[in-house]
Formats: sequence, C-alpha cells, structure tokens
Amino acid sequence: PAPRSNAAGMPPFHNVIRWKDSERMTPMLGLAAARVRRGNLALQFAPCIYPETCKPMAIHPTAIIDQQAVVPSSCDIGPHAVIEGPVKLGENVKIYPNAYISGWTEIGDDVQIHPGAVVGHLPQDFHFGGERSYCRVGKGTIIREFASIHRGTQPESWTIIGENCFILGYAHIGHNCELGNGVKLYNCAALAGHVIVGDNAIISGYSLVHQFARIGEFVMVGGGTRL
Repeated sequence: PAPRSNAAGMPPFHNVIRWKDSERMTPMLGLAAARVRRGNLALQFAPCIYPETCKPMAIHPTAIIDQQAVVPSSCDIGPHAVIEGPVKLGENVKIYPNAYISGWTEIGDDVQIHPGAVVGHLPQDFHFGGERSYCRVGKGTIIREFASIHRGTQPESWTIIGENCFILGYAHIGHNCELGNGVKLYNCAALAGHVIVGDNAIISGYSLVHQFARIGEFVMVGGGTRL
C-alpha cells in the first residue's frame, strides 16, 4: 500500500533525534534526511520505508553524542549519557543514564551499558602517549553499573571483550585485555593490562589478576583470589 502522509502532505518519518546545537549531527547511516529547526533545537527526520513497523529513536534530549559517532536508529540512549569520538554502536544497543563511551570504540548488537559505566576511555598507563587505539565489545554483552573498560595503550592496539559476556558492577578491565565469549567478571573484580581470559571463564567478586596473566577456558576463580 502507498505510504501514509501527515497533515502537511509529507511521508511519515522515524528516527527523530534532538540536538541542542544543530551543527552536532549524528550520522544517519546514509539515509536521506530532512532537518527542521524549532527554536534552539534541530530535529532530523529520516524517511521510514515501512511506517507500520517504525518507532522513534529513543535518545534523551540531555544525552551528548559526538558528530563523529555512528548511532543506528534502533539504539536507546538515556539521560546524560555521553558518546565522545568516533564510537560505533551496533543495532539495539541500550545505553543507560550517565554512561560514558569514548574513542575508537565498537559496541556490538544488543549490548547493554548500565549507569555510570565507562567504556573505551584512556588507558591507565604512564607510557600512553595519546595515540589511536581501540576497544571492542562483542554482541550481547552486558556491562553493569560503574564498570570500566579501557582501550589499548600501544598505537593501533585493542582491548577486546567477546560476545555474551557479563561484566558486573565496579569491575575493571585494563588496557589490552582480551576476553573470550561468555566470560563472567563479577563485582569489583579487576584485570590489569594485557590479561587474556578464555571462553566461559568465571572470575568471582573482588578477585585481582596481575598484568599479562592467562586464564583458560571454563576456569572458575574463587572470590577474593589474587592471581
């Protein structure tokens, strides 16, 4: 059927985004878009091919999104969340209030980043000189309140979190760590730099892991362990 039109005779639109500054425009993944100014807000509307199935993009007006960031229309971004730099979000990502994502960070589909979490920020390393480095979070991973994940410290290096991981509150993953799929890092556990954790390993609460340590697949680390 022919697409419905609104009162102004224009086709229906979705992906409604608000900016305080009309120059800070989040890329719309190549979709042609119309811009409308209302007071000091600029609104962008991307045409909806199938209006019956479309829904508005849920971006709170107080969220701050860098113009370099890529944010699909299926994402949900809460109040006062900050996305700084060329961050790339996958489909159906949910960013809770006050979360912070920065740098050359890639967030996979269906990831949840809860309040106060920090992902892709600068590494805690005296040798870091500000070079470009990366952070990747795999599909379906959940990052709970105030957890921190830092990007790589050497130029062009990566911190990598696999798919379907569960990073609980106040856990820390240092620069250049590599976590496999299904890893569970419980509350207040901390991984120093360059730690490698195999698939489906469990690191219990308040455990501390020294830099360059290796933890194999399906390993269970008891609470409060020092490795």
